[in-house]
Amino acid sequence: MSNSNGPHIQKRRFINPIWFLPLSAIIIGVWLLLTSIMNKGTPIEITFKTADGITPKKTNVIFKGTVVGSVKEVSLNKSLQNVKVKVEMIPTMRKFLSKNTKFWLVEPKVNLTGVSGLSTLISGKYISMLPIEGQFNKKFKAISSPPTTVDRDGIY
Repeated sequence: MSNSNGPHIQKRRFINPIWFLPLSAIIIGVWLLLTSIMNKGTPIEITFKTADGITPKKTNVIFKGTVVGSVKEVSLNKSLQNVKVKVEMIPTMRKFLSKNTKFWLVEPKVNLTGVSGLSTLISGKYISMLPIEGQFNKKFKAISSPPTTVDRDGIY
């Protein structure tokens, strides 16, 4: 004779497979959040005398023909004397954003000494830079013309 007073309930000791779906969604979400934080650019602010030719989300910061930053916002400063340009630089440029780093606007120029910036006729104006490694700085004042620098190939 069997001694049965009712149904026998047996408890399972493992996780129900249905829980793998929300768990994997959480893991993927955390991974996407971390990668977006790690790939986020470095925000800086450059002050120009005018914003002629600088357009948010179109004007880039270019160094040696490579885009290293992008203009995010253009606004007047409080005294209405200058223009603040907020730029997001790529993460690898952070160590080259020191107080000695120089920025200037490249535009086509024709004068008695020569012709420069002709590439901007097709691509539009852009911001160029002379990166100097050093302690990180967030605010810069643009210069009006490219600096005279000594390079391996000689003086520009």
